[in-house]
Amino acid sequence: MASTTFDLQRHLRPLQRRLRLRDTLALAQRSAWLPGTLCVLVQAVGRLVPIPHLVFWSLAPLGLWLAGLLGYLLVRRITPVKAARRADLMLGLRERFSTALELNTKPELDEVEQLQQADALAVASRVAPRQLGWAFDRRSLAYFAGPLLLGLLLNFVPNPQERILAQRAAVQQSLEQTVKAIDKQAEALKQNQALSAAERERLLKELEALKQQLQANQGREEALAKLSTAEAQLKQRLDPQSDARQAGLEQLARRLQESRGEQSGLNAQASEADEELQKLADEIAKLTPEQQQQLASALEQQATELANSDPALAQALQAAADALRNGDAAAASQQLSQAAQQANNANQQLADNQAREQTLSRLQEGRQSIAQAGQQ
Repeated sequence: MASTTFDLQRHLRPLQRRLRLRDTLALAQRSAWLPGTLCVLVQAVGRLVPIPHLVFWSLAPLGLWLAGLLGYLLVRRITPVKAARRADLMLGLRERFSTALELNTKPELDEVEQLQQADALAVASRVAPRQLGWAFDRRSLAYFAGPLLLGLLLNFVPNPQERILAQRAAVQQSLEQTVKAIDKQAEALKQNQALSAAERERLLKELEALKQQLQANQGREEALAKLSTAEAQLKQRLDPQSDARQAGLEQLARRLQESRGEQSGLNAQASEADEELQKLADEIAKLTPEQQQQLASALEQQATELANSDPALAQALQAAADALRNGDAAAASQQLSQAAQQANNANQQLADNQAREQTLSRLQEGRQSIAQAGQQ
């Protein structure tokens, strides 16, 4: 009896697999309209609101539908009893298989019951899975292909949202380029030896904060607002007298070099002014009274020209000129040393201001790039 039941179940296994495939096909036919309909729906929504990668999202329902069918096929289980009952019904076997399995629960079988099991086993050995058929409805092809084909065709219809998506992509690219420019400027600040430590630290902190804000992907308007705020803060710290101060220091260095007969005075740099003043302070005692008076006149003239751009330096130069007028070379030397220190401070301020201007220029370029990208 046990052997008969085992043999019957062995013959039923191909039928169980066939029934699982048949059920999966039935589910596919019942839901054939779903992937195409969702594809059309996604395409319709994608024409009302911008959806990145619209083709992918419109085909995603098809992939999910196929994955769901595969999962249903793998997970669904049909017991031998259910398979026997369905096979009896579909093949018109008058409950041969199901009865034979039920008789297996009895401890002993009479002769008729044994004959029934033998008959069921004989029939099972002759039944092929293909006899169960597929119950395929050709209309399901139309339900599947119609909406899906429409959804695919919509991919080739001009979409007004593509312009918005292109603008967003251009803005995102400009944002990435601006972030790279910020990183490049930060590296330049780190390598700038003329920049004061305090100003370097402040600029680096501001650039890092701005970089994090831009990387938050808040959109074009928000990015422009953040950049404008950063620019405004930098502009407030710019020295309006920077150009005049630099020109004054260059002129001072040139005149001091010319006073010593150096031909390089035409190429004098503002950064050389403090060195020239210190040289003059060290050598002033060697000058003749006449040379000291000539130097006093030159210092007075330079003090007048620097009065607006650098009052502290102008005051030190005027004090040195007054000391020379009074014949006090030692006092003049001391005032020139102070003037050299003032010139050094001025050069430091110029270097800091130049770093702020360069940083401001990078931010302005980034803001203009983002603004233009959003208007394309």
